[in-house]
Formats: sequence, C-alpha cells, structure tokens
Amino acid sequence: MPLQIMQKYGFEAGANWSTSPDSPHFQIKGVSKTAESYSSSNTNSYITKMIQRLLNEKTNAKLTVDGKWGTNITKAVN
Repeated sequence: MPLQIMQKYGFEAGANWSTSPDSPHFQIKGVSKTAESYSSSNTNSYITKMIQRLLNEKTNAKLTVDGKWGTNITKAVN
C-alpha cells in the first residue's frame, strides 16, 4: 500500500538490488514540469523545491517553494 501511495504523489521505489545494493527508500522522479531540468549538478535545494511543488500540486500543502526542508514539508510528506 505505501508504494501505491508514494507513486500517486510522484515518487518511485529507490531500491535496486540487481546493479547497486541499496536500502529500500522512495525517491522523486527526475522529471519536472518547469523550465528547469534534472541533472547530476542539481542541488538538494533544487530537489526540495521539486518536492514542494509536487506536494502543493498533488495535496494542496500550501508550502513555500524555497528549497528549504523544514517542519511544514516534513508534515506534508508524512
């Protein structure tokens, strides 16, 4: 059930045991509807902005899209 909920909000399962042993986790897909594009040079701030935008779009979380991970984004993710 958690996998389906996370996929609904734009996340994907991040564990890949066949090529790179990894602990199970969720990750945001590297696709953005904005002019910004995903690349390996993106910072944590950029990724946080993508998460904030998706949470606002999918859950009406009313987060400030500032790239800062704080109490409000933690509550929205939980």
